[in-house]
Amino acid sequence: MMRLTTTTNTTSFVAVLFIIVSSFSSGTAISVSSSSAPHLRGASERQQQQQQQQQQRERRLVVGETSCIVYVGETKYALEGQEQQEQQDEDDIIKYSEKEQLYCEFESNYARTVLGINDPLVELNGLSQSDIGNARVVAPVVAPVVAFTASADGSLQRTPQAPQENREALQPQAPSQAHAQAQPITSGQTIITFREGIIDRTDNVMYVDKTLVMEVAASTTSTSNINNDSFNRLLQTQNRRLKESPSAVGTKQALVVRIITSTGIEPEVTRNEIRKQVYDEDSISLVSQYKACSYGKLTITPYEGNTISGVTIQDGIIDITLSTDISTEFTNTNTNLGTLARYVREATVDALGDIDENSIHLVMFVFPKGIAPFMATAITNRYDSYYTKKWLLPPSFHIHEIGHNLGLKHSGENGNEYADKTGYMGYSYTQYDGPSMCFNAAQSYKLGWYDEQTLTYNPLSLDESDSTTNTKQFTLNGVDDYNNPTDNDNDNDASPLIVLRLLQEDLDADYYIGYNKDTGINKGTFENKNEILIIHKDGTPESTSQIMKNRTISNVGDYIEITNFNSNANNADGDSDSVYVLFQSLSEDKKDAVIIISTTIPVYVNDNEEEFTITDTNSAACKDSTDKFKWNKNKNNNKIKYKSCKWLSKKSSSKIKTLCKKKKQRQKVWIRCPTTCGNVGLGVCRTTTVQP
Repeated sequence: MMRLTTTTNTTSFVAVLFIIVSSFSSGTAISVSSSSAPHLRGASERQQQQQQQQQQRERRLVVGETSCIVYVGETKYALEGQEQQEQQDEDDIIKYSEKEQLYCEFESNYARTVLGINDPLVELNGLSQSDIGNARVVAPVVAPVVAFTASADGSLQRTPQAPQENREALQPQAPSQAHAQAQPITSGQTIITFREGIIDRTDNVMYVDKTLVMEVAASTTSTSNINNDSFNRLLQTQNRRLKESPSAVGTKQALVVRIITSTGIEPEVTRNEIRKQVYDEDSISLVSQYKACSYGKLTITPYEGNTISGVTIQDGIIDITLSTDISTEFTNTNTNLGTLARYVREATVDALGDIDENSIHLVMFVFPKGIAPFMATAITNRYDSYYTKKWLLPPSFHIHEIGHNLGLKHSGENGNEYADKTGYMGYSYTQYDGPSMCFNAAQSYKLGWYDEQTLTYNPLSLDESDSTTNTKQFTLNGVDDYNNPTDNDNDNDASPLIVLRLLQEDLDADYYIGYNKDTGINKGTFENKNEILIIHKDGTPESTSQIMKNRTISNVGDYIEITNFNSNANNADGDSDSVYVLFQSLSEDKKDAVIIISTTIPVYVNDNEEEFTITDTNSAACKDSTDKFKWNKNKNNNKIKYKSCKWLSKKSSSKIKTLCKKKKQRQKVWIRCPTTCGNVGLGVCRTTTVQP
């Protein structure tokens, strides 16, 4: 049965009655003609317009000088038709486009009491990373004041004005010639201070003109020209975070939040699927692979126990249901990603309390079914990542996103920022049971898991014994052989290297070299197996800058040239420097890859080809190594003895002949000491004929 409900507008009725009574009491007849209706509608429209303008004024807030921490968000979007064809792609690769979004995080108390927003993280528009990087190099002498006004339709209008005398900009510090290029920002550690901005408090979006940036600093900076309460509180908060929770070591508690609408719409992923794909230690998962690749230096555990709000959580998973009003907005297809993310963060904090105070280090939000404006997104160097549909489940997907949370950038190749398929920070894969990989050399350096077998080397820093060239040999192992060096003749000084960083002293960009052995924890690497990888990072080791696979060396005997190395440092002739990387040898078990770094064109020497002779005995290939190398073990105490070419040169000629034919550290001694051995007629640099 249908129920009809009639509503009487009492206010309108009283108003009409008042007009009639007043008319009769005054003896004046008042008639309302049809021509007065447009007038009443016009008044109503003006009133609505005034209300809208008032709402716009309440919605938008102009903020004066303040500071915030800059974050970079990385969001994956499915390519057209991709989701229907993903299973047919070569190697099960999930290809996608990605968009970067800058965010600013205010000090939480300042955000609530001054800005009137509950969530301290806002989208940052009007600035790009290069704008912020350039502001770090040179600040403008006087920044123009920009006034913002809201038009009737809610759009923002910028009105530049003359600088005010009492608001002088900071005086710039002239950068050195070597560091005049823009400095990459570090997500979660770069703090910007700006003169003025405007916040849309409904969408949590802030606009800042690039001319109004006053200072850019690192959160660990001890001195600053800025001295406002907001900056000081941010500095204290962020330094505490860095001290209490180093980015990629220690124990991190993780929580998966399944978001449910008030109408009962749940995510597509179930609790059992999450337990297996994210937390299972017996298969490829977030927990098992980070533990394996870090050799236990990073342990991710499911959050369990009672939160500060009294909520009990088991297995690192919780369901949070949105309120009715938020659910309505949440399911609106026009709601932007930033607003959706803010809704789930606020709902989680309302239910559990502050994320930091709960000691929750990683939070993975899973959206309800049907809410899929993206595939996945994560904010670099922060705790949060977000997933739609079933994209949380493939291990390479959530390992990749958590990699962003740990401060890693994408790894690309040939201009494609995801094309490096040797590790997890390139493309992701549809597999639920793999692949088993780790991270490339530049990312491994930042993560800090292999510090005992990591070395920084400047190939342009000449040895004292040689004023014209520099040549040095290194042995590399893959990540699966970390901390497991061969017991005898296998390494140069102590252990083989997992990461070799080539330092460009005058640039904030370096090269990183690694050996991509395809065994054990790295057996699922998709390309460049058992090859030497040269990775370029456009930023300091700690920065969240872009990484590109620069070159690879597939075969023993091949070499590559890195041109314009440390390009701001020119040699005496004014020509740019080149550095060469030679793949010298690979052990039979493919464990030890020996490379030679030099500043002149290298000559590959096969220790079984003594008939080959270098005619120019003054070339770099004919220089004795200045490094000590393993010789043998002391019979009394079993300690390893180290010898050098200088030690060898002091022996008699007959003794040198005998010793040069020996093999130490998998190489003939005459390869390490070509000059000394060449003087007695052995090796490729021999000066006399070797008797048969």
